[in-house]
Amino acid sequence: MNKTKTSAIILAVLVVVSLSVNVYLASQNSTLNSEKSAYTAKVDMVATLAEAQTSTDSELQRIGESLIYASKQLSTSGISGSQANEILNALASNSTYIINAATENLDNAIVAAAPADWSYIIGRNVGEQTHLNPNPHGEITPVMTPLVPVQSDMMANIMAAPVFDGDRELIGYISVIFDPARLLNDTISAALAGTSYTTTVMQVDGLMIYDTDQLQQYKNMFTDPAYANYTQLILLGRHVSQYSSGYGTYQFTIDAASPIIINKECYWTTVSAYGQQWRIALQHSIS
Repeated sequence: MNKTKTSAIILAVLVVVSLSVNVYLASQNSTLNSEKSAYTAKVDMVATLAEAQTSTDSELQRIGESLIYASKQLSTSGISGSQANEILNALASNSTYIINAATENLDNAIVAAAPADWSYIIGRNVGEQTHLNPNPHGEITPVMTPLVPVQSDMMANIMAAPVFDGDRELIGYISVIFDPARLLNDTISAALAGTSYTTTVMQVDGLMIYDTDQLQQYKNMFTDPAYANYTQLILLGRHVSQYSSGYGTYQFTIDAASPIIINKECYWTTVSAYGQQWRIALQHSIS
């Protein structure tokens, strides 16, 4: 074999080896880039979720603290009359999410309400306040209801606290009705700005009190027939309900007739406030 042919063979072998090494390195770089991208997405989603959680908790605490302050003021003014009305008006204006504020007597009848356009509810019986702690000793602690229909066309949460007089005798209750969907839209939209994430906020019973897709709001993931075929989503939803934070993935089709399968990942955390737990879940499409 002459030198020229031998050199050509050696060169060919070197080219093959070089190509193989380059393909391997490219594959490794692709894997590393993919892992880096996944890690970056995780960090960003967790940070976004934490921001939404903090903002939401801050707004709920603001409402609760305002309620406590008003309860203490009513201890000297009483739960009805001009002074009580001033206190209720100040309370209602302290948060843009409060729909109305009211006081109830020990017979559970509303005796004062603000703003003035809610005065028509005075005299209504709100039922026994069994969820409130009437213990006059210790700090006043508000409680919050799950999402409830407060009118035929309105869903809201109610936060309430006991009112004691100067002798620490229970004289009634003070409550506010607030709009959780509006509150969550503001706190979560700010956190999600500039991202492609979607969000669902769910009570532990499966009722969705907020969703990026407004058509899903106020539906119950576990009982609504519309979700019956989304088995992976329901399974993840029950896991979310059971645990205060975590990560999961699921896939679903846009509708029963669609062949397109969408894969999503989900991180979630919890806002705990005044006896209620809201699961805030952040979703993101994955390939």
